[in-house]
Amino acid sequence: MKIKAFEKRVYLSSPTMHGEELKYMQQAYETNWMSTVGENINEVERLIKEYVGCYYAVGKYSLRSTYGKLLQLSHIFYATAFCFIMITGSGLGIVTYTAYTVIATLAGATRNVSSVNLLYEISSPEHRTTAIAINTMTTGFVSFTTTICASRLVSYIQSLNNQIFGIKLYAQQLLAAISVLIIIVAIVYYRLVCKKQIDSNPQQTEAM
Repeated sequence: MKIKAFEKRVYLSSPTMHGEELKYMQQAYETNWMSTVGENINEVERLIKEYVGCYYAVGKYSLRSTYGKLLQLSHIFYATAFCFIMITGSGLGIVTYTAYTVIATLAGATRNVSSVNLLYEISSPEHRTTAIAINTMTTGFVSFTTTICASRLVSYIQSLNNQIFGIKLYAQQLLAAISVLIIIVAIVYYRLVCKKQIDSNPQQTEAM
């Protein structure tokens, strides 16, 4: 089979403005929805849903599995940052501290983006705001509880003159080691449980 080239260039997405783009951009800015969600996207989803005749449509720019992989990557970033603490102990040099800060910040940003988009992806339009709110509330509660427990553990280790079973060990090193173990468990859980569900469940109707 011989494939002939088009005589004229075919634009898949030509940069053509129709006059109303700036209006909707301004509306998104004024309503504080400069994001991948918001009233404009909800309206596009509604129009496509009515046109196609499906239960609902989801506007998206990536796959559900991509967000899962990005979430795994954020966990790996976190584990790497905690490993810096485990190795250096209390004497964090300027280079090590800078590396830890950069990696931890990158991990936090990656986790926030991936988790919010994953919730947006798997939630129906009417439940997205509730899902994100529950995720934020749960994360805050777990962080608060962990801080209380960690502070008691730090006080206990310091009362032992930073020694456990005769081994010199700073509290932040132990906390970092525990954090790495939790991250490993989270990654294993995702690969054994969550990933299978993501791969097996059918995708909702998508509006690309």
